[in-house]
Amino acid sequence: MGFIIFGVFFGLMFGTGLFFLVIYPALRERKQQRAKEALIRKDTSDEEQ
Repeated sequence: MGFIIFGVFFGLMFGTGLFFLVIYPALRERKQQRAKEALIRKDTSDEEQ
């Protein structure tokens, strides 16, 4: 029983750490890149008119 509780706790901690150290920064960087590209596209479309 203790191993099950330890396994669940360890899995949650490991998953949370992996998310905040690897996945979340990558998602945030991708979001910033998309916003920058959208801004560049908007600026070029304004110049064409």
